[in-house]
Amino acid sequence: ESRKEQVQHLAETNTKVCNILVTHTGIKEAPVGPSDMIIEAGALSVDDFTGFDLVIAGHYHTSRILYSSDRKTKILIPGSPMKLSYGEREERKGVYLIEALSGGVEPTVEFIPIGSPQFHLIQIESLEEMEEALEGFPACTYTRVVCKSDTIDPNDVKKLLQSKLEEGRFAVEYDTPGVHQSRLGIESKDSLSTVLDKFSGLMVEQKRIESQDKERLLKLGQEYLGRTGNG
Repeated sequence: ESRKEQVQHLAETNTKVCNILVTHTGIKEAPVGPSDMIIEAGALSVDDFTGFDLVIAGHYHTSRILYSSDRKTKILIPGSPMKLSYGEREERKGVYLIEALSGGVEPTVEFIPIGSPQFHLIQIESLEEMEEALEGFPACTYTRVVCKSDTIDPNDVKKLLQSKLEEGRFAVEYDTPGVHQSRLGIESKDSLSTVLDKFSGLMVEQKRIESQDKERLLKLGQEYLGRTGNG
């Protein structure tokens, strides 16, 4: 409640000019990620911003424009200006130009696309399919290849990727019936808790965290999954 009260206090202190709030917070009505997950824990609602002409909210990487229930407050989530992961491969990225006039007049918001690294997911059943898929790829590209057939030699896949793409800009995974093998050794039957355990183990192996910190990371991850209903 204290955050809601602080937001409302800010809205009430500036009523004569275009009232804009720039904040870094989660918003309940904003789906995130490729699966459009809703994260309500610790987030504010669109109607908590009543009184502002425009709210610019950071935190989420996916850009969206929302409105309060009375349609008087526009809420812009600009998202990340560049693609940062495979989960964002289908998203458009760029910046926003905002023109704000006076209080009570809805600010105009114009999206301007900018260049960004590209992330591609390719599913193949033969090397020939991959050669066709890689044709015309720009230099600044990250590619994940999922092999749908266990007859494909992984060394051949890597050689072809090395000939087409820069070192470090690709990954190879194998997805045969019943089992999905990834860089973490994750299988399709694994629960999110098991995925979290494997991920934290990899962090220790790569010396990104100390072994004694693994349990703390697991606990924090479990708490997060519980709050988002994905445990």
